Amino acid sequence: TARADSPGPQAKRSRNVRILFVRLRSLGDVILSTPAVEAVERAYPGAEVEFVIDDFLAPILEGNPAITRVHAYPRSRFRKLSPPLRVIEDLDFTSRIARRGYDMVLDLHGNPRAAWLTFLTGAPRRIGFAHVRLRSAAYTTKVYLGEEAARQSAWHHLALARAAGASPPAEAVPKIYLREDEKAAARGKLGDLAGRPFLAMHPGASSEVKRWPSERFVELGRRAKERFSMPVAVLAGPAEREAGRFIAEGLTAPLFTDISVRELAALTGEAALF
Repeated sequence: TARADSPGPQAKRSRNVRILFVRLRSLGDVILSTPAVEAVERAYPGAEVEFVIDDFLAPILEGNPAITRVHAYPRSRFRKLSPPLRVIEDLDFTSRIARRGYDMVLDLHGNPRAAWLTFLTGAPRRIGFAHVRLRSAAYTTKVYLGEEAARQSAWHHLALARAAGASPPAEAVPKIYLREDEKAAARGKLGDLAGRPFLAMHPGASSEVKRWPSERFVELGRRAKERFSMPVAVLAGPAEREAGRFIAEGLTAPLFTDISVRELAALTGEAALF
């Protein structure tokens, strides 16, 4: 079981509480953070729950009733700036977030930028992971993962929620809140696959280290077609266009490319396997 080095008090029941979650990168981990966000929101009825996240991932949090406000870190724009201007703009964004007067900040990431942002908020309660070593100095409450360390990151996030005074659910069920028109658009895009069981494959990853070789996706798709007798659909954003084309050609499968993160969620929601 996770433990915190300074146990949190019982959750305050106040409409004046302002809470910030920090998780800038990694789409999968952002989605897996939603059970923790919703657990904390339940523990603090009426609180303002805010989330800071990279701009190109921010749409995945749209419609989540537990989140009052999303702050989109403009990484896409910063990449186009010269290094000196990027530093100035980054400091401006960080200072604007820090001035919002948070009562509690939960750093779900622990990388240098997230820890620095968490520290600069000056929030009375700053909760993060103890295992990030020197960066854990940014936190007033350091959470040591026990058995959760071997589980998926949703349980790591829930350990932080527990330290914040929330009661985690028995099951960590991530949620994406899609509109009905988004679901209908996905079914329209799928064409003949709509309403049929199919396997969706997406070769994307946040870094090359995490990226599975395209050849293995092809082999997996072939085995899945043989075992489950269902068609395959390949999904790819702009960064995965070439990998998606290679996999689709290897499997003679339809390719849906240049899709947004919400379109990706809607299309995978229609799949029997992903």
